[in-house]
Amino acid sequence: MEWLRALVAHAGEYRGLAHALMSASHDRDSALSRCSDLLRAAGERLLERAREAGRVRADVAIGDLMQLTNAIALATEQSPEDAELADRLLALTLRGITA
Repeated sequence: MEWLRALVAHAGEYRGLAHALMSASHDRDSALSRCSDLLRAAGERLLERAREAGRVRADVAIGDLMQLTNAIALATEQSPEDAELADRLLALTLRGITA
């Protein structure tokens, strides 16, 4: 789950990046599409290992996780005064996907 934390942190580093990454997942012509594809492939490998270990539910999809992490980064961007928001939202997400 450290990968998801890193993904949230990365998407939240630059204002507007989380929104751009969310859009790139649906726009094959986006300049970020190739980056999104590489992240998706890496995440899918990690997710499969977590499934095999019985740590993640079988119905969890990497696309959903990437959208959730970008949404967390976007929410954090909109509430900079709440330094703990990303951690709380990620914890809620992780509770929802674990087996």
